[in-house]
Amino acid sequence: MNLSETPLEHIPAGRRFTPLIYSVSEGLILQYADAVDDSIFLHRDRAKALSGPFGGIIAPPTLASLFVLKAYRTDWSPPQGGVQKEQKFRFFAPIRPGDILTVEAEVTQKVKKDGSWSLTFASHSKNQKGEIVVLSESTSVWGSVKKKVDRNQRPDKDHFKDRTEAIIVDAISPTEKWKIGDSLPLLTKKISREKISQYEEILGIGNPIHVDEEYARKTPFKGVIAHGLVSAAYISESMMKVFPWEWVHHGAMDIQFRRPLRPGDTVRAEGELKKKESTEKGMVLAFEVRSKNQAEETTAMGVATVQISDNK
Repeated sequence: MNLSETPLEHIPAGRRFTPLIYSVSEGLILQYADAVDDSIFLHRDRAKALSGPFGGIIAPPTLASLFVLKAYRTDWSPPQGGVQKEQKFRFFAPIRPGDILTVEAEVTQKVKKDGSWSLTFASHSKNQKGEIVVLSESTSVWGSVKKKVDRNQRPDKDHFKDRTEAIIVDAISPTEKWKIGDSLPLLTKKISREKISQYEEILGIGNPIHVDEEYARKTPFKGVIAHGLVSAAYISESMMKVFPWEWVHHGAMDIQFRRPLRPGDTVRAEGELKKKESTEKGMVLAFEVRSKNQAEETTAMGVATVQISDNK
């Protein structure tokens, strides 16, 4: 049996995959920014980015989604219909046009529960200089997804209730301006079939739950859904608006995907400062982050942290 044909139950924890060599171009960066409606000039405007903190265009940090999900598919084809449950990122360096990344992945955890397989894949990605640019941990589930599509769950009644919108507009945001309870910039995005298809085209995995309406109608989702990592991109954009340098070099996020994003949904991404802690390496800010749809249901939630160092 070829590895590409190996079923989930025969993929062991500890399995390492052939390294993925991934090329990043300015065109890919622009395509990704379009697919997730990213408005940051550092990812789009070459002339303006030249005078920015990175001296040119860089990729949105969550462009890493494109290669970390392919890194465990170099010599294995997962079964169709898998749904991502959780994503962790830790960012260390910018991804620039012309970078050649080497991405190594392995299975770190494998669990069977209630007829479903849940696999966690960890990966580290290095650029051509040998620098680690991002660490990733992705957990996906194959099998029952009933919990993810239960429409009888109560909506979140406190949606945007009495929120303090303390938006910091400095290019590099001073930590002293941030108080517990302050909020990240609030982003509103529209999900469309076109954007879902754009994302899938550059991802190139071919999961029919995102592109094949006939297939998707036969699943518990009853229709095409967007990639969960789109929510992570929205949250990352909020962080980039106020912590561009720090988020790219010292940012981390741990996001759980709670409900699917569907064509026609309006999604809001928000974050509130919950913890501010001084460490030997600088100040660490921890935000509770989430995205919600127009029905006030949480679609994704988690924590985003950024370290503010005295020596950037």
